Amino acid sequence: MQQDDIMKLFLDYVDRMKQIRVLSTPALEDISDSNQYGAVLKENFSKIGVLARENGAVINEIIKPLMKTEGELPQEMQELLLRFDEMLVREDNFAEVDFHLSDWGFRSTHRPMPRGSWLPEFPVLFSAC
Repeated sequence: MQQDDIMKLFLDYVDRMKQIRVLSTPALEDISDSNQYGAVLKENFSKIGVLARENGAVINEIIKPLMKTEGELPQEMQELLLRFDEMLVREDNFAEVDFHLSDWGFRSTHRPMPRGSWLPEFPVLFSAC
């Protein structure tokens, strides 16, 4: 897969995370009673399920195979993953993305990584998935 294609998948992933955030917190001004609120939540959670499955495919088809790579990734792939990392953890994105680092088993780079790690300079690393 070409790097441009992977970056498009990463951009789409972040966009879906933003959509999930919006769908999970519907505006209450437009809801008149609990039945309507329940109906909105049911519809939104159905949409969230679709978006989450699409994001799960990105994790399973792109991220997990990269995590199993022996040795160091090529520089171009490291840079691509750094850009993805920045899209996910930018302060101005937190409220929109609703991304939980603990959900992916991230660990801080303040802890030393073993020699020959697959991405030694990655600011937020996967410990396991």
